[in-house]
Amino acid sequence: MTKTRKTIVHAIRQGKIGGGESHVLSLVSRLNRELYRNVVICFTHGPMIDALKDLDIDYHVIPTTIPFNVTIVNELTSILKLEKADLIHAHGTRAASNVFMGAARLDIPWVYTIHGWSFHSDQNAFISFIRKTSERWLTLKASKNICVSYANENLGKKLIELKNSTVIHNGVDFIRFNPTINFRKTIREENGIPEESYCVAFIVRMTKQKDPLNTIRAISLSLNQNRALHFLIAGDGELLEPSKRLATELKVDKHISFLGFRTDVPELLSACDAFILPSLWEGLPIGIIEAMAMKKTIIVSDIEANAELISHEKEGILIPRENPEALSQALIEVSTNENSSKEMAEAAYQKSQALFNLDNMAIRVGHIYQSILHH
Repeated sequence: MTKTRKTIVHAIRQGKIGGGESHVLSLVSRLNRELYRNVVICFTHGPMIDALKDLDIDYHVIPTTIPFNVTIVNELTSILKLEKADLIHAHGTRAASNVFMGAARLDIPWVYTIHGWSFHSDQNAFISFIRKTSERWLTLKASKNICVSYANENLGKKLIELKNSTVIHNGVDFIRFNPTINFRKTIREENGIPEESYCVAFIVRMTKQKDPLNTIRAISLSLNQNRALHFLIAGDGELLEPSKRLATELKVDKHISFLGFRTDVPELLSACDAFILPSLWEGLPIGIIEAMAMKKTIIVSDIEANAELISHEKEGILIPRENPEALSQALIEVSTNENSSKEMAEAAYQKSQALFNLDNMAIRVGHIYQSILHH
C-alpha cells in the first residue's frame, strides 16, 4: 500500500510544559491529519506526556538534559527508523542540537523553530560566543528556520548571519482562550482571593528569564499604595522557593497565591483582571497572546519581542526590564483607571483575533513541510 500521509517527528527539550511545549501541543492538534502523522520526542518526562496521550499523539522519551549529546544518537535513529520519519521538526535549541545528528545519519530533512535564541546579553563573553557559534551552525544545517517573531529573526540576522528563515507568529486556541469563559468565582474562592480585589496573573516558569524576584519587589511597592491588589502566581522552577521567601520577608505573602504548576491557564486568567510578564528576553511569548485573547489588561517589559505584540498605552503598558518601580507604578495605574484599562484590553483582544489564529499558524507550518517534502 502506498504511504500517503507524511510522518513528522517533532522534538522538544522537556516534558514540563512551558511556552515551547504549549506551541508543540497546539501545532500537532491542528496540523491536517489527512496529510500528516505527528510523533513527538521529549527529552525528559513530565505533564507533556499526559497532554500528548489526551491528543492521541504517539510519543517517545529519550532522557537527557545535555545539548549535542552524542550518546543518544543510536536510540534517536532507531526511533526515526521505527516511525518512518519523513521530516523532523525541532522546537528550540536543545532539541535541535540533539536531533540534527540523527537527521544527518538518515538523510532526513529537518526544520528548526527558534522560540528564542540560546544566547542572551547577560551572558559572559565565552558562553555567548559558544552559543552563537552553535546557533549559527544549527541554522545552517536546518532545511528551514522558523522564527516566532521578527525580533527573533532580526537578532539572528544581526548576530549570527541567519539565513533561510521565515517568520511564523505563535497562535493560540481561541476556543480555549475565550473571554466568555468565567471561573472567576470558583478560582477566587479556591484560593482565598477576595471578590473585590484587583487580581493580577503572573503565569510563568519561575526562572531568571521571567525575573520573578524583581516582580515580588514590585508587588511590595504597589501594595504600599493599593492594598486591594492580589497576585496569582502559577508556575514552578528554581526561583519559586526564593520568591516565596522574599514575599515572606517583605510581608506581602498574604497578597500572593502561589499555585505551582498549572495547566488550567484559561480558567486562571478568567479569574484575574490583569496579566504581567516582565521578562528579560523572549522569542514571542505565548502567555501574552493568551492574555490578549482573554481580554486582560497587560503589563510587559519593553523588550523587542514583547513590543511586537503590545504597543505602549494602546494594547497594554510597556515598562523597562528589571525595574520594580516602573512595574509597581504600572500596576497602580491599571488598577485605578478602569476605563483606560478596558480600552487597552479590548484593543489587545482585537489584535489577537486578527493576527494570532492557531489554525493559520498550522497552515503556514504545513506549507513549509510541503515545500521541503516536495523538493
